[in-house]
Amino acid sequence: MNDFHADAERILLVHDEAVDRLRQSDLKGRVRLGCADDVIAERLAVSLARFRRVHPEVRLEVVVDTSPSLKWRFLEGELDTAIVQQHSGLGAQRVLWREQPPWELQREAMVDALRPLPIVSFGKPCDYWAAATQALGNAGID
Repeated sequence: MNDFHADAERILLVHDEAVDRLRQSDLKGRVRLGCADDVIAERLAVSLARFRRVHPEVRLEVVVDTSPSLKWRFLEGELDTAIVQQHSGLGAQRVLWREQPPWELQREAMVDALRPLPIVSFGKPCDYWAAATQALGNAGID
């Protein structure tokens, strides 16, 4: 069964390479893409590799930084486009995905014992930090 699986993977790889060659564009130039540091590895690496195969004449410059910094750099014209995280009410140009913040509390007693409650985040100005401190504040937890 392992041989069949390996053969199937090779067939799919050769298929994808052939399709990519047929789809290669004459597009040339430079694209300056900003991507949030917590998104790049998990969600974007495969897409960037494919873009490079399909558009070999495009020089892709990727800047990895925090979302607030990338937003500023985009508005200043330093980036052509950016993939950032932001709260849904802020009017994104295009929503690529939605996610629920990963809040985790171990026990109610632990919350009562720890004042102020320690949180883990990327620090200021992280969107998760802002959301967490606002939610904790609304709940009356320091």
